[in-house]
Amino acid sequence: STEPILRRRVPARIDQVEVLRQAMLGALTPFEPSPRAVYRLELVLEEVFVNIVRHAFGGDAAAHAVDVSLTVDGAHWVLAFEDDGRAFD
Repeated sequence: STEPILRRRVPARIDQVEVLRQAMLGALTPFEPSPRAVYRLELVLEEVFVNIVRHAFGGDAAAHAVDVSLTVDGAHWVLAFEDDGRAFD
């Protein structure tokens, strides 16, 4: 099992997407990812995080947090999100 290069818990608020983005970019710097990889990671981060905040908590996200981690597994970048909101298939 590979240890994440980034592990962050943030309040479930839309404004935290930028906090996560900056933390992710900092964690990625030593790995020199391609601009395309950075773009894709930023897109996934924003889309998934915003969807969690908007839909997982029934409009009451303020009391919740989201855990985000980023792992490098060979040539793969793995973003993982954990929250205690409603499940979505």
